[in-house]
Amino acid sequence: MITPCIRVCTIHEETALCLGCGRTLGEIASWSRYTNEGREKVMAELPSRMAALARSGLLAGGDDATQAVGGIKEGTHG
Repeated sequence: MITPCIRVCTIHEETALCLGCGRTLGEIASWSRYTNEGREKVMAELPSRMAALARSGLLAGGDDATQAVGGIKEGTHG
């Protein structure tokens, strides 16, 4: 199963997004139950979510932090 998880699992209180992958807590919790199409839909939204987090200064890496979403990999973690 593909996952955008980079094991930086920190949910930002105000945005409710993971600062590692850009998913919501609900998306993370339900990830293994999503269909491939459901996962692809969420993953298509992640680059813009991560870019917004970076523009807001919430990511240590600034705009370069959007590259974290490029680390999508196969695995069983979340």
